[in-house]
Order: sequence, then C-alpha cells, then structure tokens
Amino acid sequence: MSTAQKAIDVGLLYLLPIGTGIWLSNSGRPLSTLFITVHKLVALATVVLTSMLFWRLLRHIQVGALPAGLMIASAVFVIALFATGALLSTGKPANNLLLMIHRIAPVLLALSTGAEAYLLIK
Repeated sequence: MSTAQKAIDVGLLYLLPIGTGIWLSNSGRPLSTLFITVHKLVALATVVLTSMLFWRLLRHIQVGALPAGLMIASAVFVIALFATGALLSTGKPANNLLLMIHRIAPVLLALSTGAEAYLLIK
C-alpha cells in the first residue's frame, strides 16, 4: 500500500471519532459509559495510527520548519481534545468553553494534520 493511500486511510479514519462524538452528544444525558468508552478508544486508535504513519514518513525525509510546526500544533490539538473530553465526561454540567474547545479542536487538528501529510508526502 502506498504512503498516499495510507494517508487517505488515516484521513478517513478521522471521520470515526467525529462520528462517534456526534453520536455521543446526541445520546442525551447522562452520558453512557459504553458510548464514552467507544468514542475514547476510537479517538486513541486514530491518534496511534496517524502517529505510526508520520513516523514511517519521517524516517525517510528531512522535515522543514513548516511540517515540524504543524506536528507541534497537531499534538497540542490532540492534548486539548483528550483533556477537554476527559473533563466533559465527568458527568458534571458541561462548561461552554470546554465544549467549544472540544468542538473546534477536531477541525483544527484535521486541517493541521492534513496539511502536514500533504507537505510530507509531496
């Protein structure tokens, strides 16, 4: 399988945490432990598989400043998503700022990771 195809597969994999997140938010309160667990495991799997793809790419090329900055941004977005997700799943009423960060960060993560993949594969 080509590197470009793997990047496309990882891009499609990003739809799973977004889909399970929408499913989770529409499931109502209190949040189901099963739904939260599925969403967290899917998100973790996506991060691990994306990291594995980039690790393979980085072994063969020298990284410039822009891709390195995008990698750092992606890592920050992942940390923000995991932290806000953990805080939102505590069962306490949702803080609007946390909810907003948790809804915006996936878009920023997808953009930064997509741009990073494009630059590394190109």
